[in-house]
Amino acid sequence: MDRIRLAMACINSRIGEVECNAGTMISFMEKAAESEADLICFPEMCLTGYSMPRSFDYCLGEDSPAIGRIL
Repeated sequence: MDRIRLAMACINSRIGEVECNAGTMISFMEKAAESEADLICFPEMCLTGYSMPRSFDYCLGEDSPAIGRIL
């Protein structure tokens, strides 16, 4: 059976600061790659930050530059 090395990221996202959060995610991705992780998991809404009253204000489309940076 093949094994998968999983990295888990715990991020303190800044609400509405998408580019800052994307940079933080990329840093975690680089560290996970250095540790030879096959997959990294991030918390929900870590790119936009979690704020229920304003969640729709921070929705991103699939063509968002921040999403492109992460992919």
